[in-house]
Amino acid sequence: MTTNWEYDDFVYKFTRGESWCSVGEGGYTAAGARVTFWQNYQRSILPLLQKRLDEGWEPITEVGAGGISLRQYTTLRWSVGGWIWFLFVTIITMGLGLIMLFFGLSPYVEPVEFRVKLRRKK
Repeated sequence: MTTNWEYDDFVYKFTRGESWCSVGEGGYTAAGARVTFWQNYQRSILPLLQKRLDEGWEPITEVGAGGISLRQYTTLRWSVGGWIWFLFVTIITMGLGLIMLFFGLSPYVEPVEFRVKLRRKK
C-alpha cells in the first residue's frame, strides 16, 4: 500500500539588519555564522515549528543551523571614534582621508530565513 503525502515548508523570516556576523579573514565562516545564528534564535524558532509538528507534520530536511539561508554584503562598521578619526583625517588631508573608506570595507552575513521542508500523511 502506497502512502500519499502532502508537503509544506515551515519558514521563519529574520528581521533585516537585526543580526549579523563578520565573515572572511578574522571573522566567521558561513557555516560558523549559521551555527551562531541558530544558537541565538532557536528559542524563537522551535516553539513555532513545534506547533506544526503537533498538527501531524514531520520534518524531511535538517532542523538546525543548515536550514538558515544567509545574505552576504560588504559595508563599513566603524565605532563613533572611528568615524570621528575618519572625519579628522579627511579634513586635515583635504579629502585624502576618503581613501580610508576602501580599507574599512568588510564582508558580513545576516540571516534571511530558516526553512524546513515538512510532510504528513493525507
